Amino acid sequence: MEASPPTKPPRGVKPIKKTSGLLMSVIRTLSASETNEQRDREKAKLETDYKICDQKLDELVLRHEQDLTEVMQLFGSISQTVSSNRERIKKVKENLQDCKRKLRCRREDLKNLWVEGIEYKYMLKLLEEIEKMTEVPNKLANYMARKQYLHATNLLVEAVTLGKGTLEGVESLKELSQELEQKKEQLHLQLLSELKDFLYIKPSQRILALHRQGSGRDGLITSPLQRSTELRKSGRNRGVARNIFDVPRKESNDISSDNFAHLDNLESIDPDESPNSFAAMLIKSLCILDKLPFAISEIVQEMQISLFHIIERTTQYVKDYIEGLDTKLVLKELIQILFLQFKEVADSHRIILGYIENACKVYKVDIKIYNVNYYWGQVQEVLQSFLATYLDIQNTSKRKSHCSSSTVHQVLLRLAVP
Repeated sequence: MEASPPTKPPRGVKPIKKTSGLLMSVIRTLSASETNEQRDREKAKLETDYKICDQKLDELVLRHEQDLTEVMQLFGSISQTVSSNRERIKKVKENLQDCKRKLRCRREDLKNLWVEGIEYKYMLKLLEEIEKMTEVPNKLANYMARKQYLHATNLLVEAVTLGKGTLEGVESLKELSQELEQKKEQLHLQLLSELKDFLYIKPSQRILALHRQGSGRDGLITSPLQRSTELRKSGRNRGVARNIFDVPRKESNDISSDNFAHLDNLESIDPDESPNSFAAMLIKSLCILDKLPFAISEIVQEMQISLFHIIERTTQYVKDYIEGLDTKLVLKELIQILFLQFKEVADSHRIILGYIENACKVYKVDIKIYNVNYYWGQVQEVLQSFLATYLDIQNTSKRKSHCSSSTVHQVLLRLAVP
């Protein structure tokens, strides 16, 4: 079996010299010596060895005198540096202890200053919010005057939320908060009014304008041949006039559910130039106000009333042109104009229903929506009531001996009342 190699001692640790054996040997020799001569010889030997070691040491010192001098100088320098650093460390410790003692004394002051800083920052934020609240009425009036309802809605919702949040306890803003709540209610009623105008008033006005433009005051035709000729002309004129009064149907597809949420980028939407985009803005504003279900409910409940208003306005329009015309053609002319208006209103309802569906997808709203078939059902009921009233009046008139122009006026006036 091979012997293991010797292990290297750890760095910085000097190996222990085995000098105890030599010392014990000298002690045994001195103890075993019987005479003083032996002890003297042993002493002389030790002195000789000592002189040899001393001589070798002197030789080594002489040989390495320069190195020893440099080492001693370096040692003195290092010793001085260490002493200086000790003094510095001592001073640093004293300074740290002093700082620690002072910080303990000032900790409450620092804490109070930190709390005051937070309070001032919060107060500054409140002042900025209060200033923003005071500017809301002027900005709102500006938006409403320019019909920028979406900007007005966002401004009002933000202001009302702010008034119910961090500024709820500010006494000077209570009246302003109540005023903004009222303006919020007024805004959603204004939006609903604009929406009804888009659905009923403007389509009806477009058809009446087209009819007036196509046939003038002779729009109520007394001759079948003349009627067919004028209707063909009116059809051509309607195609031209639609470019003036209406927006192409493809506009209704420009605002889909993907970009319905990006209407904020439109600084101003002209309801005459872009009626469909304006309608989309109305729907989005109602969604932000959480009034879309209410608006749909109002539209459904007042649908027949709005249709009767169309009949009333159209009847008044026809009444203004009946003098000197055959009264037998009055109802036919009135029904034709009404059907054109109802078709135009149906197109407006389709556009609005498309925007409502997009709004429900974007805002995750679950609303029961009516459809165009429901609208035509309401039109049917309104026309049935209208014709029943007309036939009742006509039967009453037949029992009289004659039917004068004033009688026709009375018939149309009664038809105009829903």
